[in-house]
Amino acid sequence: MEHIIPLTKNGNNDIENLALACFHCNRNKFDKTRAIDAQSDVEVPLFNPRQDSCSEHFIWSWGGDKDA
Repeated sequence: MEHIIPLTKNGNNDIENLALACFHCNRNKFDKTRAIDAQSDVEVPLFNPRQDSCSEHFIWSWGGDKDA
């Protein structure tokens, strides 16, 4: 389980603040809520599965090719 708003940033353990995440994503996110977008070099909020649309943020790529 991943805290959308980390406990260290005043998040809580309510179901609305929890999301499923793989070990690697959870570990990389740690206590972050924002990151630098690699294409625009602008700081942006991280994906929030309770508010953001998957289809606007992710694409399916066969074989895990990030450039597909």
